[in-house]
Amino acid sequence: MFLVITIFALSPQPLTVQTLPNQDKWEHILAFAVLQALASLLFRAHVLPVAGMLVTYAGSIELIQSTMPGRTGSWADWGAGVVGILLALLVHIGITRYRAGLK
Repeated sequence: MFLVITIFALSPQPLTVQTLPNQDKWEHILAFAVLQALASLLFRAHVLPVAGMLVTYAGSIELIQSTMPGRTGSWADWGAGVVGILLALLVHIGITRYRAGLK
């Protein structure tokens, strides 16, 4: 997923066709929610540090895009990525607490 996001984000032109209002923001939310969900499964003991790294990664993508011809970096896109990360963290925390309550 990390590689897919990097390829989509750093291609010279966007690889998706925008047909809906704010579609790019929803794509950021979904991509980073999935990435965080996978990271939460793989790095259970280090979920918060990994989330911090993903927030930095999302910001780095936007900084790199701002230097690329045909692309623009956007605080809103970074924010949408952070929203996706936070949503996946909330789901992870909810599931973890639910499972702890079952024991």
